[in-house]
Amino acid sequence: MLLEFINNSLTKYLESDPEVASQLHELEGQVLLLNLTDLNQEYLITPTHSSIIVTEHQNNGDVNEITTTVYSDVVT
Repeated sequence: MLLEFINNSLTKYLESDPEVASQLHELEGQVLLLNLTDLNQEYLITPTHSSIIVTEHQNNGDVNEITTTVYSDVVT
């Protein structure tokens, strides 16, 4: 449910700012791994031609697709 909310929010934001959406093609093919260390959760953020898709990362050992990893705490 949280991922659906995040993806819907990103879609609405990109619909309201076509300039940002038009620049996403430059990031197409990149995959960001967001590791929320204090929650022990990982998410993949994948820009497409005109959108951003966020999915839960299933750590299956295949890191070839990940181009950047960010480690962060939600609560500091």
